[in-house]
Amino acid sequence: MEIKTTDQNFTIEDNSIKDDDKNVQKVTVNDDDSSVSSELKIDSYIKDGQKAYEILKYDESCEDHNQISYILPLVRTTPKLILFIILNIFTVGIINLFVAWFPKLILYIYYSVTDLKTATNFGIFSKHDKDFEVVDKEIIDLPPIDYNNEDNIVKRFNLNIEHGATQIIIFEYKLFKYIYSSYRDNFEAINYYIRTRQNIIVQDYSTGLIPNEILFMKKIFGICDIDIKINSCGKILFDELTDPFYLFQLYSIILWYCTQYYYYATVIVVLAVISLVLSVVGTYKNLKKIQEISRYSCPVKVYRKNEANNLMQAVEMDSTELVPGDVFEVPEDGLALPCDAILIGGSVIVNESMLTGESTPVIKVRMPETEDIYDTNKPEYEKYILFAGTKIVQKRKLGKSDPIGIVFNTGFNTFKGNLISGILYPKKDKDTFTRDSVKYIIIMCIMVLVGFFISLKFLIVEGDNSAKEIVERFLDLFTTAVPPSLPACLSIGITYSLSRLSDKGIFCIQRDRINKAGSVNILVFDKTGTLTEDHLDIKGFVTTRLNDNNKFAFNNFTDSCIKDSDIIVDHFKQQRNNNYKNRSKDLLQLYVECLACCHCLTYVKEKLIGDPIDVKMFESTGWIMKENIDTGNETNVNPLVLDYIRPHCEPDLVVPFQDNYVVEENLKSRYEIA
Repeated sequence: MEIKTTDQNFTIEDNSIKDDDKNVQKVTVNDDDSSVSSELKIDSYIKDGQKAYEILKYDESCEDHNQISYILPLVRTTPKLILFIILNIFTVGIINLFVAWFPKLILYIYYSVTDLKTATNFGIFSKHDKDFEVVDKEIIDLPPIDYNNEDNIVKRFNLNIEHGATQIIIFEYKLFKYIYSSYRDNFEAINYYIRTRQNIIVQDYSTGLIPNEILFMKKIFGICDIDIKINSCGKILFDELTDPFYLFQLYSIILWYCTQYYYYATVIVVLAVISLVLSVVGTYKNLKKIQEISRYSCPVKVYRKNEANNLMQAVEMDSTELVPGDVFEVPEDGLALPCDAILIGGSVIVNESMLTGESTPVIKVRMPETEDIYDTNKPEYEKYILFAGTKIVQKRKLGKSDPIGIVFNTGFNTFKGNLISGILYPKKDKDTFTRDSVKYIIIMCIMVLVGFFISLKFLIVEGDNSAKEIVERFLDLFTTAVPPSLPACLSIGITYSLSRLSDKGIFCIQRDRINKAGSVNILVFDKTGTLTEDHLDIKGFVTTRLNDNNKFAFNNFTDSCIKDSDIIVDHFKQQRNNNYKNRSKDLLQLYVECLACCHCLTYVKEKLIGDPIDVKMFESTGWIMKENIDTGNETNVNPLVLDYIRPHCEPDLVVPFQDNYVVEENLKSRYEIA
């Protein structure tokens, strides 16, 4: 077996492997080819009898730059561990710098390729940014559940867990979890969805989970919280010190102390230490802020089945204990949603500005019990979904139904979790600043070499210098060509920029983006409300009519719609006379009714809220909106009706009618829209 590695590629060639009766195979994997997965048949990729695995299916929210080229099962071996310790001793730890610069080296000095069963880790080769990372292999023992039951949690959520599985192999890469499928002999993202009739979801999925199902889901999905693991200050410091600039600075300081150039060397040491401390502390604080913003929990009332009698009971608990499939009561007004949930009871007004940037509250209504097929993968059903991180403005009963939700996504699988993962693992852009800096250093070093060899003759013949002095002068030339204080100055400048951003409530965890931000000269915003106020007024109205030729024509411009509203009320009353017809007023009636009804407005603390255009449009009609809320004093509350809308001159119905005939006749003469 031959293994070759460079900074640009990783090649494994195997010319001596046979798999039962199969022919000898030779496979080459080149890491610098982003199309490796399309050219390479992973299923036939064998090395020492061990297979390299791929991802057959990704999560829908996994972006291209987070996808995987292929996976190697790895194991830590005692001989390589001893070798790694020896290398650390002989190189005084310098070997760790090379591992940081060329991560694939760890395959040869610490890990060995093995089979899936004996592997302790996985080597992940990124598809697009040529990264290599070692992640832990996790074996999870699943509690027993009744796989033959058609209503078990696996079938309910269409989980890609094999039937009868009691143990699974998973790993996590860039916050996405991948599970091994023995049926396909490869990995795929943990995938789950609901695709069934809405009445089945409302009736059958709302019965709660049994204890084993709760433990089953918790083993797979973990706690219901976005818990970011941040690096320690020591790890951040090591990452900073692996920067070639700091190594060059260290080289300059050692050289100057050896040549008794103490004062300037001491100044550079002080600057370097200050810049490192500020950089590490600033980065750690920003990571800590992101962690604090991401974490969230609140008390919730959860409905679960009692193990003894299999009946539902309400349990007060922290939201971190929620798992997909749990039935819970929507938290109180002012609190945020701890998870993505399907609303199956009541209605909820939520503020989704954290996700969409829109300040207008959104009305979410319960899923109706119909024969329609509900699919969580289709965006048109978002009107029934409450997203994690959105704040509850107001919740209310719909008929007799309390606001109840079914947990669908938790943790990093939620909409909020996807936003956080995008912050932590952004797409890597070309770092032109670092690239240009390296080019500058290389060019200056070449100029130093040329200048030194030109002056070498004069240093030896005419300068009467010893070999030691010549070497010292040669090494000192590099410190003159490349300023050793450059990294310290850059670091202090970036740290100062970070502190200014922090004062404005902006937290940056990618320090290299500061230099890129300095080159931006145009910012483009996508919508009104970002830079302007979300306030407007109506100038006026232009309605339509039928002219003498029975064709559509415009009426004159008017600055008020109240008069038109009064006209159509009289028109509505006269329509009870079968001989009465006026098509122009029919058009006017439709026009006013559209202004009064085509909106998503609601009352919050007796204040009308919604899209500013909708608010102005409705207020211009002078109509009144009465919400269909069961106060306990009314009868015939229709659970399908959110609001009743009527003209301002139409009186309230305050006395419930007992006689159905009287009710019917009264409603026929009443101008009201449900």
